[in-house]
Amino acid sequence: LDEELINKHMLTIVEMENSGVVHMLNNDRVQDLRRLYMLLKRMTKGLPTMTDCISRYLRRKGEQLVSEGGEGEASLPKNPISYIQALLDLKDQFDHFLLDAFENDKTFKQKIQSDFEYFLNLNPRSPEYLSLYMDDKLKKGMKLVFHPP
Repeated sequence: LDEELINKHMLTIVEMENSGVVHMLNNDRVQDLRRLYMLLKRMTKGLPTMTDCISRYLRRKGEQLVSEGGEGEASLPKNPISYIQALLDLKDQFDHFLLDAFENDKTFKQKIQSDFEYFLNLNPRSPEYLSLYMDDKLKKGMKLVFHPP
């Protein structure tokens, strides 16, 4: 029954435009992702099919952030702080999916980590931007210590 209903149509189910994995990720459909995860977990190639789709989505999102937060005119950063914050927000979102939808699955965790490494390495200035982000947060924190609201 699983073979006929799920395995033969697995790729179609995962990649459906208005109800597939990308739709679920875009609309924060954690419970739906969890149900699909539980369903595909029973299939031999179920989880690899799902992780490949998630990986393509995450890499596209990451590449988009890198191109938006990359270098502007005359090699000056557009906004390093918002670039790093956007990356951290994306990481938080996928950590949420990992814990609440994918049972902290080791394969999903490794794939997500690999995807983040991939698009962080697309921007050679990511370490510099991270340093600027940390500096900004430390300065704001010190202002709160010395000048409470």
